[in-house]
Order: sequence, then structure tokens, then C-alpha cells
Amino acid sequence: MSIQLLKEIKPRDPNLWEFHFLDAPYFPFLIKSASLPFIKLETETRTTGSKHYTKYVSEEEFKITFHETKYFQILRYLETWMDTVFNPILKVFNIGIHAKEAMLQFMDYLPVVGGVLPVPLPSKVYYFHSILIKGIDNFDIDYEKTEGQTISANFIAKSIVKTF
Repeated sequence: MSIQLLKEIKPRDPNLWEFHFLDAPYFPFLIKSASLPFIKLETETRTTGSKHYTKYVSEEEFKITFHETKYFQILRYLETWMDTVFNPILKVFNIGIHAKEAMLQFMDYLPVVGGVLPVPLPSKVYYFHSILIKGIDNFDIDYEKTEGQTISANFIAKSIVKTF
């Protein structure tokens, strides 16, 4: 985590979710909110009144809202990724491999003591295999908010693996 990003962490946020694209491992994206897809089990009621599981449903698309940096690094990263997928001028899709690997971590930060930078410790990790960007959803520029600028994007992943 860069020193600049550590300075942007508010004291009221001792624990943060970080999203890492593995092609940019030294730049964590700080998360405001996320709606992660999970498997949902469906049940059916038999004529006897008992219920049993019939199938599972897995939602593919999910949305993440990031805290944008003052240098617009996240917006620039997502727009560059979108431009490798689709050329808006020619209105054609570009040929190539557009999937990325990503990781979502819940970071516990030890408190700052004596001017020493906080030490991040991951306590929960999700790995996203073959993640594709579906679109940049919202870019909130609201100067009345105390939390700063945010940007939302929609993704699809081939699989999500929980490790902790």
C-alpha cells in the first residue's frame, strides 16, 4: 500500500476492504461497497409438506464501488481496461484476452503508535478467477460528501474462491 493511500485513510476506518488486480499488485483499490455473488439454494415443498433442495443459482454479475484517489487512478485503470475490450470510436470489440485475476481482502490495520505507519493484516480473502469488466456504472463527483469521490463498476467472474 502506498504512503499516499495510507494518508487518505480516515481514522474512523480502522478496517478496510482492498481490491487488487493481480496485474497491478502494488496499487490496492479501496472499497466503499460491494455486492458479491454467492450461490443461493432453492427449495421445493413436497405434497407431504416437507421441503428439500432442488437446485442452486449462482449470480454472475456483481458491482463494486471504489473510493477514487485524487489522481483518478482507478477511473484511468478501468477506462484503459474498457478501451482494450471495446473501441468506442470504431464501435468494434477488440480481439484479445481481456480477463484478469483479482483478489478482495479485508484488511485489519494495527493502530498508529509513535508515528509508525499502520501495519495491514489480511483477515479475509476472496480470489476472482477470469474477471471481466462489464462497464463503469457511476462516477460520483459530489463535493458535499465527506467521503470523497467514488466510482462504481460492474464485473463478471468465472469463479470466486473464499480462502479465510
